This record gives sequence, C-alpha cells and structure tokens, in this order.
Amino acid sequence: METVFLDLNGVHALYRQGYFDADATLDTQTSLLLWDCHDLGLKNCRSLILDAKRGVIISDKESTCLVNQFIKRQPVGLLLARCLISPLAKKPLVCLTFGERSYLSR
Repeated sequence: METVFLDLNGVHALYRQGYFDADATLDTQTSLLLWDCHDLGLKNCRSLILDAKRGVIISDKESTCLVNQFIKRQPVGLLLARCLISPLAKKPLVCLTFGERSYLSR
C-alpha cells in the first residue's frame, strides 16, 4: 500500500486511480473518507469517496448531498441521537457511527 498525502497532488493522484460512479453512496461498513473537491477543477468530480472494498470512487454529487442521503438511510437520525444524548452533556453532542468506528461531535 502506497502512502498518499492529502494535499493537492495527493488528491489528483487519488482522482487518477478512481473510477466514476454516478450512483455513488456512503456505506456504513466500508466508507473510510469523503473528500469535498468540487473547487479543484477535476472533471465530473465534486467528491471523492475512499472505500475499503470499492477503492477510490469519483462522484459528481456534492459531499453535502452524499451525507444527507446517508443520514436519510439511517434508522435513527442525527436529530433523535442529539436529543437522546444532549441531556447527558453540557453542550449538544452527536454520536456518529461508521462501521466499527464511532465519533462524538459537539
């Protein structure tokens, strides 16, 4: 596995390795990274998705759209999660789970 730095040259290298998928979505089990790159001038590329199984996916959807589609598919939305967790914290808190990884966000 080669090391790729996520600077401008690294994003261009990922773009060259990727494949275009008009129906790209985020997968809870395999999606590793969503990179918003609509202002980099890459052809048909507004977002890059790094996926453990599918590799580098080039999407013409904005990252906001991909995240919103992801949230709509979840059985418990972020608003409900925030309502359930926030009484336990001083500040509003959201728990995001992606596969085996969980992230807490304030």
